[in-house]
Amino acid sequence: MTAFATYSDLEARLGITMTNPEQTRATTLLNTSSDLVRAAVRQQIDLVTDDVYVRRGSWDSRLRLPERPCVSVTSVVARSPIGVDLPIVTPGFFLDGDDLIRYTGPTYSFDTGRGWFGPAYQLTITYTHGFAVVPALAKVVAVEAAARVWVNPEGATQANVAGAMYAYADTGMMLTEDEEEDLVERFRRKSGSVTLR
Repeated sequence: MTAFATYSDLEARLGITMTNPEQTRATTLLNTSSDLVRAAVRQQIDLVTDDVYVRRGSWDSRLRLPERPCVSVTSVVARSPIGVDLPIVTPGFFLDGDDLIRYTGPTYSFDTGRGWFGPAYQLTITYTHGFAVVPALAKVVAVEAAARVWVNPEGATQANVAGAMYAYADTGMMLTEDEEEDLVERFRRKSGSVTLR
């Protein structure tokens, strides 16, 4: 995984020209802030090609893949309880948004059962996910978090108590609540609801 921005983005944000050691420090800060963004949304965000996801099978024909957006699925292999690999080839499956659907029409369900074979099987899914170009929000938040640490490395906050100024050190780089809310709204998968009448 790479940072969502480069030291030149941070230079532009701060209006400075960095020395070589400062460029190295900026790159480290941007790597950290990009990881904070990923942690906030629980997604990789940047493009990952041929990622491998292993999970139990399911009787349902629809599986939600953990990373989004899903770009393509390269292969699906189901391993039976006795260790026999059963490759599933197209048109045996297709993508519907972030869901992997197994076609269970008459041609496929007779030999291999319904859905994704049930929990006794292990599925190995190789797929590509994420954005080829990092979305602007992820980049901006990563740069802003790095910029805050650049100008205030100790994360100091001040308080005036009875005329005396006190400074308190914070613990490392953090995202603001507003940044986290914006990121979650943009990138985290939302659960759906069904209304019954």
